Amino acid sequence: MTVHVRFQQTLPLRVPEWILAGMMLFWGWNVLSHIGMFAGNPAFRAMLNIMPQSAWGSGALALGLAGLVGLAINGFWKATPFIRAASAFGRAFLWLQIHFGIYASGTPSTGTVVYLGLVSLEIWNIYRAMGDARTALTK
Repeated sequence: MTVHVRFQQTLPLRVPEWILAGMMLFWGWNVLSHIGMFAGNPAFRAMLNIMPQSAWGSGALALGLAGLVGLAINGFWKATPFIRAASAFGRAFLWLQIHFGIYASGTPSTGTVVYLGLVSLEIWNIYRAMGDARTALTK
């Protein structure tokens, strides 16, 4: 019973982390599921100069999964603020690279604004996770 109470207590504070980790997981799955998506889309074509589409998808899938696993462990078993912070940092970095890739394409896209918004939320997630780490270390 206390396991679920812990999760119920942490969930409202971690909603942005759950959403962004899920978005990253499904973004990666979507990229892996649609071969040629980057080559056929001018906004994503510049990202192929950085690494292949499969690497973008695999990286996003791994970061999203790591974030979800870290959050599940954090909510059900023990505090994992450092895993949460590292995962949010990785996602922020990848969201930022996607932003730069779209921007570098020269194709007008609302994606540049959206991905910067996701980076901002991930920075907030890092701040919150490191605050939790500070609290855990001072107990």
